[in-house]
Amino acid sequence: MDHSKQTLTFVVVAAVSVGLAALTHISTQPPQIDGFQSVGEAFYPDFTDPTKAQAIRLVNYNEDTASLDQFSVEFKDGLWRIPSHHNYPADGEDRLKNTATSIIEIERGRVKSRRKQDHERLGVIDPLDEDQTTLKGRGQRLTLFAEGDTILADFIIGKKVADKTDEYYVRRQDEKTTYHVKLNIDFSTKFGDWIETDLLKLDRDDLVSVDIKVPQVTPDGGFIAGEDGNVANKEDNALSRKTSTDDWLLTGLKEEDEELADDKIREMVGALDDLKIVGIRNRLIQGHQVLTGDLQIELPEALRKNQLLARAVIDQQQRMLQSNGFLLYEDRSGKRNLLSREGNLAAATNEGVVYHLHFGNIFSGSLEEIEIGLEEEEPEEKEGEDAEEKKEQGAEEAKVEAPAEPAADDGDKQESRYLFVRAEFDASYLGDAPVEPVKPEKPAEEKTEKPTEEKAEEKTEEKAEEPKGEGEEAKPATDAQETEKKEGEEEKADEAKPEEAKPEEEKPEIDAQALYEAALKSYEAAKAKYETDVKEHEKKIEDGKKLVEELNDRFSNWYYVISAESFEKLRLARADLVKAKEKPAEDPADPAPEAPSEETKPEEKPAEETPAEEKPSEEKPADEKAKDEKPADAKPEDAKPADPKPGADDKKPEEAKPEAPAKEEKAAEEKAATPK
Repeated sequence: MDHSKQTLTFVVVAAVSVGLAALTHISTQPPQIDGFQSVGEAFYPDFTDPTKAQAIRLVNYNEDTASLDQFSVEFKDGLWRIPSHHNYPADGEDRLKNTATSIIEIERGRVKSRRKQDHERLGVIDPLDEDQTTLKGRGQRLTLFAEGDTILADFIIGKKVADKTDEYYVRRQDEKTTYHVKLNIDFSTKFGDWIETDLLKLDRDDLVSVDIKVPQVTPDGGFIAGEDGNVANKEDNALSRKTSTDDWLLTGLKEEDEELADDKIREMVGALDDLKIVGIRNRLIQGHQVLTGDLQIELPEALRKNQLLARAVIDQQQRMLQSNGFLLYEDRSGKRNLLSREGNLAAATNEGVVYHLHFGNIFSGSLEEIEIGLEEEEPEEKEGEDAEEKKEQGAEEAKVEAPAEPAADDGDKQESRYLFVRAEFDASYLGDAPVEPVKPEKPAEEKTEKPTEEKAEEKTEEKAEEPKGEGEEAKPATDAQETEKKEGEEEKADEAKPEEAKPEEEKPEIDAQALYEAALKSYEAAKAKYETDVKEHEKKIEDGKKLVEELNDRFSNWYYVISAESFEKLRLARADLVKAKEKPAEDPADPAPEAPSEETKPEEKPAEETPAEEKPSEEKPADEKAKDEKPADAKPEDAKPADPKPGADDKKPEEAKPEAPAKEEKAAEEKAATPK
């Protein structure tokens, strides 16, 4: 064998050996398991833009009640709405985007199971799968839709992985393999998590007025009319304040023995600030809305053309309102107003917005009944004996067939209240409007007048000529009279001179001009401030009206359900707002308020201060009485006593008393000697 053939033989043998080795390696490898090749990849790699999501649907199965909780949010008519809750607007656009973004980021973890038989154990059975007979092991189904109901992502989320806080068993709805997946998705099916639950959106510090009215109603639920033709109120409690730092004032408060219950008022103000929506109801009746945003009856164009249908819709609207605690009342002007059996509350803010809350009946229900109500049958349109018989028959059947509800179910029901809300704008709550300042007037023009000195001289000359009267002879004056006259004229001249010596008072036109310029400067500053205040006031009016329009757009299509607890805090009676004024506590160590006893009587005043009270029995001696009684004909000089020595009366007043009788005798003798 030559070398070439030998080499070729070695090459062929080597090739066969390599082929056999490769074949052996391939044949000994384990088979590729379905699902493992996708670990670490996205469930929906084509879904990369979260803004494409136009709807989300959440389905949750409740094993305890064997029922489905379905919740969806869709973009309709330019708004995000909740179809399961009467298409109520959802404030969940950000939530939906966040959910979509979180779904894009979901990746497949390690494989837990590839068998369908494990779905029940892992809790990933499709809750909407009607072919499944078992009621256990159903998970939550989360589906995102693009426009046109195109599915962007569809997951079945099962049980949480043991000892893991953020891992769940998850599979695609169209796959069998279940993975460990880390989730950070808020897929709540609660109505309150997808809406703006703050019903009024007001700030407690902005409140300046709260008026609570409770109407008078009859036992059968009717209203009592007042003298003016309107509904009479059993109570009307008006609270007001200027700013949030001021105390509340109550109209009709008897301040001498009453005071406000501040804790109750704070609780009421807090309830207004934090009033929550717990349920929603649609105002539509047979697809028509006849109850407007300001709670008046107004027929749409379609009903105006069909009076029979319009009457049927209004009657059905009336029955619905009556069942919930309201009544449509037609006043003297022909308008139908909404009346509330449980009263009204009007809350005004310093933005000029007045919220009118109309309270309805109380009712109990489950969470679903509170949120969306029960699907009730349409009222019977047919009237007559057949309809009445059908109603009576249905009532009898209900009495026989309806089983009594167990007491345990009562604990699942909650008490709630119906509520209508409307808003209006009132500029008077913005405060006083700016008042334009008055421009000062220019001073009068300068007038030429004689100097003050010349006027004084003219007056002096006139006075000097006054003694000579016209048509009379001047009487000769004595030297004494002339001297007195000259002295008087000199005194008057001297009095006039100081006035002439005041140079500052001789220039009134300069002072008036200065005062005018100062007033004009102040006016210009006040005018500038006034123009600024006017713009701010007009801006407040514009903002207030805009806010009212936005609120009524939100309120106009719905009426609401609030908790019974909120109602109790809001619709307060006068007995809740007022309490008896507390008297100041008496100090046991202070005996002043107690009735004085013999031992605690106040000390009497000193004797010298009340001599008349201390000595009521003392009287003046007869000689002193005679001294006081002077003779009628006695002359003053005769009755004048001799001058006593200095200090005699002060030192010894008792020694001067004996002299009085002697003087009186002398005066009597002189009187007798005087010839008549």
